[in-house]
Parts: sequence; C-alpha cells; structure tokens
Amino acid sequence: MNTPESTSELDGLKKEVAELRQQLAELRQFLRIEPPSQPEGQPILHVRCASLRVCSPLDPKRVNAKLVASHSGAYLLMRRDDQDRIELNSHELDPFLRFHTAAGETAVEIAAEDETDRGYVAVFDDGNPRALMKSTDQAGVVSVVHDDGKVRAGMLGQAEGGEIIVLRPELKSAIKLSGLHKAGGLLSVHGPEGKITAALHATEQGGMFTLRNNAGLIGCSIASLNESSMLRLQTTDQTDQGVSLLCGKNLGASVRVSDGKDHPSAELSVLADASTLSLANAQGQERARVESLGDHAGVTLKSASGEVKSRFMSTGAFTLFDLGGKQDHSIMLGAAPDNAMLVMKNTKEENQFVAGCKDDNVSVFLLPKSGPQAAVGLSTNEHGGCLTIGDREGVLRAGLTAIPAGGQLTLFNDLGIERANLFCVDDGGALKLNWGGTMSVIARGMEQGGAILVNDGNGEPAACLPPRGLKGEGEGGDGDDDED
Repeated sequence: MNTPESTSELDGLKKEVAELRQQLAELRQFLRIEPPSQPEGQPILHVRCASLRVCSPLDPKRVNAKLVASHSGAYLLMRRDDQDRIELNSHELDPFLRFHTAAGETAVEIAAEDETDRGYVAVFDDGNPRALMKSTDQAGVVSVVHDDGKVRAGMLGQAEGGEIIVLRPELKSAIKLSGLHKAGGLLSVHGPEGKITAALHATEQGGMFTLRNNAGLIGCSIASLNESSMLRLQTTDQTDQGVSLLCGKNLGASVRVSDGKDHPSAELSVLADASTLSLANAQGQERARVESLGDHAGVTLKSASGEVKSRFMSTGAFTLFDLGGKQDHSIMLGAAPDNAMLVMKNTKEENQFVAGCKDDNVSVFLLPKSGPQAAVGLSTNEHGGCLTIGDREGVLRAGLTAIPAGGQLTLFNDLGIERANLFCVDDGGALKLNWGGTMSVIARGMEQGGAILVNDGNGEPAACLPPRGLKGEGEGGDGDDDED
C-alpha cells in the first residue's frame, strides 16, 4: 500500500524522468553516436548545430573559439585574450583565412576569388598590405608593397618566362630580371626616368652588355658571339661616333674608329700573319694604309679619288719608296744590301731619270729605255767613269770613258755603229775614223813623232804620213807595224 510520501516521491521521479527524456530528445537533435563499423573500431560522435562556442573552463563567459554554420557555408573564429586571432570563412562570396596580430590588425590573409576562380595570399604590417601573391589570367604574381600601398618589387611568372621587377617610389622600374626573351635572360638597370641605363642579356649567338645614358642612348656595349667578341664605345648624341674592338677565331683582332657617318675613320686589323692600319677621310675614302704581311711591310698614301700617290715598302732586305700616282710625275727610291736605285717617271710612266749604285759602281741615266740605252748615261767602272749620249730612243751616239791608258771618246752614227774613236795609248793619243765596218783613217802620236795611216775601201793601207813602206812595196815596208 502506497503511502502519501511514497506517492509524492514517485511523482517526483516521474517528473525527473520526463525532464531527462525531454533533455535527451533535445540533445539528440545535436548529437548522434555512430557505432564502429569494425569490432576494433571506435564510435564516432556527430554534432549538428548552427553555432558552437568553446569557452575557457576557468571562465565560462570567455569564448575562445566559435564555429558558425549557415546554408551557404561556415565560419570559424579563434580568439586569445579577447582578441580575434584566426578567421576561417566560407559562407561569404569569397572564402578566406585571416591571421590577426595581438592588436587585432590583419597580419596574413589567404583568399579565393569566386568570380575569377583564383586565389591570393596577402601579408600586412599594422593593417597595411606589404606583400601579395596572386594569379591572373596569364601569369602568377608576387608583389612587395610599401606601407603607402605602392608596389616596390614584383615577381611575375607566365608561359613565356618569368620576371622580377624592382620599382622606385614613383612606380618607375629600377631593376628588371626577365626570362621572357626568346634568346635567354635579361638583367636591366634603369635610371630616374625609368629608361634602361645598363643591360645584360643573352642573344642567339652569345651574351651582350650595354651601358646607356639617362635618355636611353647606348654609350658602351660588349658582345660575345659564337666565335668572336666585340667592345663598342660611342657618343650618346645619336651621331654614332665611337670606337669598336672586334676579335674572333678567324678574324684576328681589329679596332675601328668611326666618325658617325656609317664608315670608319681609322681601322686597325691584326691577323695571325698580317696587320693593317687604315685611315679614311670624312667621306669614308681610304687615304692612308700601313700594313705588315710576313716579311713585307708598307705605307700607302692615296688621293681623294682612291689613286695611290705614295708608297713606302720593305720586303725582306729590299726597301722601296714610291712618290706620285699614275697621272703624275713620280719618283721611286729603292735600296738593298748590295745596291740602291732612284727612278723618276713622267705621266706616261716612262722612266726619265735612273740613278743606281751596286757594289763600287754608280750609274745615272737620262731618258733611259732598256738596259744601258739612254739619252744620257753616267756610270763608273773598274777604270773610272763613263759618259754616254744617245738619241731620244736610246740609240748610242757618243761615249766618253776612262780606259787603262787614259780616256776615250767614241762617236756613233744614227744606227749606233762606231764612226770615230779618240783615245789615249801609252803616253800618246790616237784617232780612228771608220767607214761602214772598216777603219779608214788612224792618226797617232808616238815617241818618234806623229803618224797617219789611210786605208782603202777594203781596209788595206793606201797611204802613210810620214811616208813609209806599205805592204807589197819592198823591204822597207812594214805594214803590220804601221797599221798597229
């Protein structure tokens, strides 16, 4: 039999059980235990709610984490010391992850842009963006930003290559490192106005380094090609005046000085066995050349029309100086160990004067033709001197020479045949007169006095003065002695 006390207690228990059932029903809306699928597995607790707060066990009113869910996404907030430190948001248009400083300012932000299907990472300083990594429709970009919000450096990557750019405060390029060029990489340094002042880049044949002024005009360049190298120094006033140095495997080395009119004013070339220096006028026409080839060396001077006017050459042991062009009277001077020569020519390149010496002999010829033929010839021989006179064709007409006994004068006709001969014999003199190829008269001075012998047309003695026996006239005749 139930007593009033027991009935009251039972009613209280029923009420508590009803409340517990109600609370359990409420908890089942949020919690579900999934049994393990394997015997050795662990059960899984499922929590289903719109908002979940994680509080400090020491201070239940201090929320250190909050998880919020909605139909469009979720939001997670993690806090420390009553300050938001980490945000993870996916329920808004662009999901993001943010890290905050102790002062509550954004430090790092990672986000995805739904409109572009691309993401970015931003780093902040005191709430101001300082670095950004993002992607575009053509490239990936990394930017370094000052606290004024302006980019100071950037890195770009795309299909053709990548670039690193350093900017000045006014957003003009200061340094650029690029891999966008087909030939290779590029490193450029820029001036205050953003124009390139120095560049190092690859070409299809090698590498090149250039220096420019603030206006972007090249003043110096160095290039390395497949088998050659080049150094170029030039003015920056767009006149292209400058100096070029080129060297190569098969080119040797050369230095070229340009006056800015597309042609060199001076050029020095050095090959394995030859060297050349060329000087040109303002029109680019060569006026002087100095060259060396093997044992040959020379200097050539030209007129404005390109005609050779003077040459100085040294070949082996021979040295030659040539003054005058083809249309000028010219002078040529040559020297060798055993001889020397001076030649003067007219405008037809005909020799007018020739002087030479060989060993101990000296020769001078006026209007020479060939060999010893000349209008006037002056030379030396083993006996002394020799003077010859010819016509303008060089045919000998007269000769004066030293002989062992003294001197000799010889006269010739227009065919160069001897006609008269005046000469010294011992202590006397003699005169011979010829006709055709026959001696006609001989006169001679001797110790006994003078004598004259006259021959006939056949060269036989015909008369003698003083009279003496002639051949065929008796015993007194000694025609051989008289004739001698």
